[in-house]
Amino acid sequence: MKLTTTVAPATLVLHAFLLAACDGPDTFVDPDPAAHTEPAALMGGVANDSPTLDAIGSLALESTSADCAIGGLRSASLPICTATLIAPRVIVTAKHCIGDASRQGRPGFSLYFVIGPDRLEAQRHVSVIDWLTDESGGDGWNGNGHDVAAMILATPIDDIAPVAVAAPRLEQIGRRLSVLGYGIRDETRASGTRRAGVVTLNALEGKVYESMFHGDFAAFRSWYLEDEPAASERVLREAYDATLLLPGYEAHVGARPGDAQPCHGDSGGPLLESVDGHYVSYGVTSGGVRSQHAICTGGAIYATFGPDTLDLLARAQRWEDPCEGVSVRGHCEGDVVHRCSALSEGSRALVVDDCAAMDATCVTDDEGRAACAAAFEKPTTSSSNSLNLCPDTR
Repeated sequence: MKLTTTVAPATLVLHAFLLAACDGPDTFVDPDPAAHTEPAALMGGVANDSPTLDAIGSLALESTSADCAIGGLRSASLPICTATLIAPRVIVTAKHCIGDASRQGRPGFSLYFVIGPDRLEAQRHVSVIDWLTDESGGDGWNGNGHDVAAMILATPIDDIAPVAVAAPRLEQIGRRLSVLGYGIRDETRASGTRRAGVVTLNALEGKVYESMFHGDFAAFRSWYLEDEPAASERVLREAYDATLLLPGYEAHVGARPGDAQPCHGDSGGPLLESVDGHYVSYGVTSGGVRSQHAICTGGAIYATFGPDTLDLLARAQRWEDPCEGVSVRGHCEGDVVHRCSALSEGSRALVVDDCAAMDATCVTDDEGRAACAAAFEKPTTSSSNSLNLCPDTR
């Protein structure tokens, strides 16, 4: 599957969602079929379990739901994207990963930064409690504008050196940089371990397909016509000429001899270089294409760090908790509930509910959450209600 509109710049987004365990690790969800969004990972790379790269981890969505077959609850851990630690409490990933978490997460879902070279044998899980993005949108390879997001961790990570961030420079074009990710590593769709590879930085502006197909319009035509055999020459030329990198905020990498191929599962993974013994990231994996012959091909589009996204990441490092120590479970102060909003509710905020205004009182429910309930009622929460999905068969 690839671009099916005539000149729309968006095609395949490189991010992965595993379905429930019964569907197996090779099943991916396309959250927006009309936009042809899809996962990403690293093919042609090598396993990398060096602790010096533990700043690069995976993002996993964890949620609990009713399983009527077993008559109880089932927990699921769904790998989403790759992310990089840039400050003790801040990781950077792709903006579209937030949309995936929101669409796939059930009420009360949790998002974790998973540390270690193998996500199934993680060294540590650190909860994500908030995220920040800029206001850009509509432009760029996948329609997300600047496809960069900062995420705030519940606790600082002080024993892993963070990665620096910087904007790429024109003089770096032609240079080979490192890429890392946890996604698909071969045509069998095997995934889940941290892989590293090198790619060529080809372009920071201009025509995406010109860079992807080495300026060979005939090669582009052959690729496009695989899925759109009726496309006219005008449509082909419009797609080739009108699909542009977002200046200052996108780059095309890879598709050169010896280059690794980012693919399903790598979204948010870094574009790295070692500078004076320290790692510097210039952007995150954003998107790419596939063909009838390969799961992923043509290199990848990276959302690079420009002035606006660098400002976003700087603001994230100055983030202050609006909840000031109040937990998501909350507590009662008289008949007033004080709680912190859950990640599934959006941006982190302190929530104050006056139960007395609803002719109720503040109590603690069976899950230890503060809630409003009338004196004759047993208190419930939205998260517990969402789990009571099995029919009563008694």
